[in-house]
Order: sequence, then structure tokens, then C-alpha cells
Amino acid sequence: MARKQRDEESGGNWMDTYGDMVTLLLTFFVMLYSMSTVEQDKWIELVSAFKVQGGEKVETVVFVQTDDEADDTGGSGSTLGTLESDDPQEGTIYNSAIDQLYDKIQSYIEEKDMTNSILLEKSTGTGSGDDDPNGKADSAPNISIQFKDNVLFEPDKSTIREQSYPVLQFLGDCLAGVKDDISIILIKGHTAISPTSPVDSRLLSSERASTISNYFERKSGLPSTMLRPFGMGSDYPIASNDTEEGRALNRRVEIVIINKKSDLGKSSEFLNALGASFDTSSGDMSDIVK
Repeated sequence: MARKQRDEESGGNWMDTYGDMVTLLLTFFVMLYSMSTVEQDKWIELVSAFKVQGGEKVETVVFVQTDDEADDTGGSGSTLGTLESDDPQEGTIYNSAIDQLYDKIQSYIEEKDMTNSILLEKSTGTGSGDDDPNGKADSAPNISIQFKDNVLFEPDKSTIREQSYPVLQFLGDCLAGVKDDISIILIKGHTAISPTSPVDSRLLSSERASTISNYFERKSGLPSTMLRPFGMGSDYPIASNDTEEGRALNRRVEIVIINKKSDLGKSSEFLNALGASFDTSSGDMSDIVK
């Protein structure tokens, strides 16, 4: 009987895999080439799609097209590489560490149902834009936190309430995490004029502000040179002292976080007035200490 001829072994399957890989590489390089120029609105949409809300820091940069670039490209798109500002925090779209700090504190206040006892505000800067050749105001934010009435302290006392330690610890840890972006932290104690109170309002407000400052320094590791406690007494009421409701509003503690990139944070006059010697450009003094 004749021996059957052995079938030839198949050896070309590897070429299929190799061909697929080359095709994928070619597609990848075509995609890179196609992104060499991109329309500005599409670029912003792409960046926004990857923006994460919450504790993560997201840097968003806006690219603009100059008149010369418009002539070169025929006005069809924006050339990548031209930044709106050398400092991303001065651009119109950005997400700085101070912005992230604000969002984190706001989320905590809402989660703990403390919106009626803690007021959180964020400024968009103190500049008017008059000195800016582009006419833009300073967009670096400062943060103000107001603790109402007896949130932190018992009446006529400067000892922190036991139930207030968690919120101070949270706030201190948040501030310590972004201390490189903070110029100064103002801590202002306010009291009310009460005919039945036996304590000195100026002394009490100073002790309360200093107590919080000491807590942040010792428990949160914030440097003492960054903390500025002020006892404002009853000199700056926000309501009438003739009623108990008004006096409750006047009894408060305010913490103002001055961003290094804000006008105040860059003002040598303002910082020197607080006892901090910084060699920075001048800025608007404002009435932030009131």
C-alpha cells in the first residue's frame, strides 16, 4: 500500500498577527498626526471630558491663536503650544489647589449638614483689571469661612467645644495639604455687646482667635508665620446688638485664607502690615481685615 503523503505544516499564521500590529501602529501615528492642529472648542471639550470633580487636582490650559498664527493656518484651528498666560492660575479656565480646597470644604459642610452654622465664600480676586493690559481682573481666589455664634466655643469662653474638634481637624488637615499655595491665614474673633456678659469682649475675641491658631500650629503642622490671629472685639458688628438674634450673628469666628496668587497674597504692603516680610509686587490692600 502506498504511504500517504504528509500534509505540509502550516507556518504562515504569525504573519496575520504581525500584519494586525503594523496596521494598529499605522492607525496610531495617523491619529497623532491628525492632532497636530486642533480647533479650540474641540480641544476644550476634550479636556472637559477628562475633568474629575472632587479631591483630585486637574490642570486645564486654554490655548489661543494669535493673529500671525491665524494667517499661517488660514484660521482653521489653534496651534498647540501658545498659552493664554505663563501662569495657569491667571487664565480664564483653571482648577487651582485653592479651588480644590473650597470644593472639599463645601462638600464636608454639606455632608455634615452644617450649612446653617458655617458660611463658606470664595472670592474671584480683589483686582479691578485696570492695571492689566488685557483688562482682566485677578482671578486667583481667596476663601472666607465664618463659624456662627457658638459653633466652636461655649458662651463667654475661649475653650474649644469637644464636638467642634472634628471640623477643626478636617479644616487643619485640608490647609496643611495646600500650605504651599497659601500666603497668610487670618483668624478673626468677633464678639457682641451684651450687658449681661462679665468678660472683656476684646480679650475674649483675641483668646478665641489665638486658640484656633495654636490648634492649627500644634495639631495640623501649619507654621506659625502663616497664622495671624486677631481679636476684633465688638467693633465690627454685622447685625444690631439690641436683640439676642443680632448678638448671635455678631458672635462669630472668621478664617480668611489668602491665596499666594491673589492680589493680597502678592502685596508686600499688606503682608508687611501683618508682620510678614515678603519681597513681592504691590497689590490692592482692600479692607479684608475688617
